[in-house]
Amino acid sequence: MVCGGRLREEFRLQSFHRRHPDRNVFTRTPWMRNQLPFVLYRIVVCLYQIAVLSHDTYYYVVQPRSLAHLTDWGFIFLTASVLFT
Repeated sequence: MVCGGRLREEFRLQSFHRRHPDRNVFTRTPWMRNQLPFVLYRIVVCLYQIAVLSHDTYYYVVQPRSLAHLTDWGFIFLTASVLFT
C-alpha cells in the first residue's frame, strides 16, 4: 500500500495548481547572468514554431488530412507552450 499512498498523495487536486514561491524560476535561465541570449533564443524558437504551425495548417487546409495526423495536436500544444510561457 506504500506505492498507492504515494500516488494518491502525488496526484491530489491541490498538486495541479500553478503555485510557486518564485515564478522567475520558470522564465529565466540560472546559467547566465545576462538574460539577453536566452530571450533571443526563446524568440527564435517561438517564431520557428509559429512558422511551422502556420505552414502545416495552410498545407493541410488545402489537402484536408489534418485529422489523421494526431501529432499535429502535440505540435499545437508545444507551440502554445512556447508562445505563452
